[in-house]
Amino acid sequence: MMLLHLEAFIDTAHLDGRRGEEWAWNLYFCLLDECDEYGFYEDRERILEKIDLERYDPFRSSDPRVVEIAKSRSQETILE
Repeated sequence: MMLLHLEAFIDTAHLDGRRGEEWAWNLYFCLLDECDEYGFYEDRERILEKIDLERYDPFRSSDPRVVEIAKSRSQETILE
């Protein structure tokens, strides 16, 4: 499953220090959107646990794609 491969790539790149927290959280947020789109709710819960919800705000991301996803999904509660 491609989702698991992407998640593993993000995990590895973040944990070995090649990429920072915001990079990882942005990509996890994008994976959450994919989970919602395709009904992968069990995967969604696991991925959600990897984002620090106290510190991460997708609306303030430096990645414009993430901000766009957050705005388009703002009518729904994506981080619950």
